[in-house]
Amino acid sequence: MPASYKPAMFDAPKSLPSGTAELRVAAEGLVELAKLQALQIAKHKHQLADHQRHRFRSDSESADRLNLQLQLEEKETAAVRTAPPEDTTETDLKQKKPKRKPLPPELS
Repeated sequence: MPASYKPAMFDAPKSLPSGTAELRVAAEGLVELAKLQALQIAKHKHQLADHQRHRFRSDSESADRLNLQLQLEEKETAAVRTAPPEDTTETDLKQKKPKRKPLPPELS
């Protein structure tokens, strides 16, 4: 708590100040209290803005990343679709050879 915080300031006065000097002291106390409260409100607004920025920033950044990733994947699939088919070589044909024997004619 700040050093100038005085809980007695929040209490209603038992009697109103009668002299100008007492009235001036009371008014200065209220002005100081108003300044302190305004500073605390500004501090809390700043903290709230930081928390909200932190909270919602991650969602928007992750959505941006997902959109970029989706665009990249779409470009890659479009490139694969438009690419000419590769020539098959003898080694590719050997690798694609079935490893099992073919079914007998009566089963196929």
